[in-house]
Amino acid sequence: GRPVALGGWSFGGALAVEVARQLRAAGDEVSLVVLLDTVQPSEPIPDTLDEAEARWKRYSEFAKRTYGLDVEVPRDFLAEHGEDGVLDMLMGVLGAEANAMGGGVIEHQRASFVDNRILQSADMSSWAGVGAEVPFVLYRAERMHDGAIELEPRYERIDPDGGWAAVVTDLEVVHLEGDHLAMVDEPVVGTVGKHLARRLTELDAGVRKGTNA
Repeated sequence: GRPVALGGWSFGGALAVEVARQLRAAGDEVSLVVLLDTVQPSEPIPDTLDEAEARWKRYSEFAKRTYGLDVEVPRDFLAEHGEDGVLDMLMGVLGAEANAMGGGVIEHQRASFVDNRILQSADMSSWAGVGAEVPFVLYRAERMHDGAIELEPRYERIDPDGGWAAVVTDLEVVHLEGDHLAMVDEPVVGTVGKHLARRLTELDAGVRKGTNA
């Protein structure tokens, strides 16, 4: 079959890289990985109880102000059950509020929290094999959006390459206007589409040239 191009926005970009890794391991060819502002903070986030407690304190303040929800998390519960246990507990406690607000709001918060934690803690070196063989395009926003910075202040500082240069040999970084959320809205997404169309056309031409050779 023809080579596959994969891509995604934010956490979806990390999923695309992992799919690329698994496809290559199965013997399939990946021609391009496209990342729409899939980035990690310049400063690694420590995996400690103190850090988790501080994170949940920030989250509880956000949930109270934004949704009027009380999501205080005792340190001893966090220490015993971990963040997965905290999330399970909150989904049960907030059941009534979820029905009143519309369950999608609570589920969105849960999914966003989980996705962000996976991306923040992902070990990019596990994708070095993909990065050594497959070209990447990273579309970079000017900044992370304010909500994400509030929940994780380290997102205030992100390297221009988003952390990918350490594991990707052929990395094109395209800098765009606006914050992280603007990436999937007009006019920014139109700019991404035009640039990506050119890259895919070039790849397609290269594949056909190779086939004809």
